[in-house]
Amino acid sequence: MKDSCLLGIDGIVILANECASDSKPAGMCGIRFPSHEKNGKMNDIKIDPLELAALIGSRICHDIISPVGAINNGLEVLNEEKDESMREFAMDLIHKSSAQASAKLQFARLAFGASGGAGAELDMMDAGRCAAGYLEREKAELDWQVAAPMLGKNEAKLLLNLLIIAANSVARGGTIVVNADRNEDQTVMRIVAEGDRAKCAAGIREVVTGGAMPNPLDAHSVQPLYTLMLARQANMAVVISEEENRVVLGARSATKDAENPAQTGTEAGSETVIR
Repeated sequence: MKDSCLLGIDGIVILANECASDSKPAGMCGIRFPSHEKNGKMNDIKIDPLELAALIGSRICHDIISPVGAINNGLEVLNEEKDESMREFAMDLIHKSSAQASAKLQFARLAFGASGGAGAELDMMDAGRCAAGYLEREKAELDWQVAAPMLGKNEAKLLLNLLIIAANSVARGGTIVVNADRNEDQTVMRIVAEGDRAKCAAGIREVVTGGAMPNPLDAHSVQPLYTLMLARQANMAVVISEEENRVVLGARSATKDAENPAQTGTEAGSETVIR
């Protein structure tokens, strides 16, 4: 069986039945998206959808394991301690940690999940509240200045994933200003992160703006890769610039004159690869 079930989504192709192909070994089916080679041509990279789901799941678990562990520690103190001051400390730890875990899960639901269903738009005031809760216990201070009341689901998810990158770039503390607006069919985003030694982690720019494959691909590096996939699915171009103690991340919808990645295909054997 050489035909594949193809779901093209602005630069991403899900190869549903590739494992059944006589020419493809089992386990090679995946999500194909383009990345730039040195000569400017697009190089097709594939990732197993099960691996992608597993890595994103691991990333979410990494974010919430600390507050969940603190809740467990607090419960153990309550079970073992009779001292009233220690019990009060344990209850305070449980309350704060449960609030933090809830905030991180709510944020992950918007940033990584299927909130709102296919084709839905997301309320940006709600997204701002989730972003504030996500960063409440972090060192960076959030200034949410998003003018658009609603954004398409993938655009909103892209904005939140860019926010994650911005927050990681000011690990020593600082400010993060988030702007996003939509005029007719044009969406523009800008996130400015400022702080002591503000800097994107190595390889982030190459993945998000250049389409490079993270190496190694793990639960940490999958988030920039997911950001790239969201940008292409939303048909938006992302740029990242760095200055001393300042990182700026921007995204803009492709212009009407630009070629729509979802409308251009090239044949590759029995597979259609959307450029």
